[in-house]
Amino acid sequence: MCIASLGGEITGACVTVVDGGFGSHYCVVTLPAFHSRGVGRALMLAPLAPLADLPLTLTASRLGTALYESLGFIATSTSAWWSSRSKSRRAGRRAAPGTPGLGPTWRGAVRRRW
Repeated sequence: MCIASLGGEITGACVTVVDGGFGSHYCVVTLPAFHSRGVGRALMLAPLAPLADLPLTLTASRLGTALYESLGFIATSTSAWWSSRSKSRRAGRRAAPGTPGLGPTWRGAVRRRW
């Protein structure tokens, strides 16, 4: 995991995994107040620099498409990410705000650079 910060405040994070000669980069996230300020680019470049010679996949949302393409990634397929519903939602009751598992379905793109 890589965490970006500015003046002691967390501005974003990502997860990078290497296994079997392949790298995977997941969940590049920046806080809204820091969008378009270079945080996403830093979260892409710093953890991936040591993996320059490996085949690499990137799982990300469409929000960063321009950034990913500027770094040489191309879309190879798309996927849907699903979240589960809480027991209270399944029973027809409304869950309290902030209850885990109630986020909207997130659609992302899988991108690969060879």
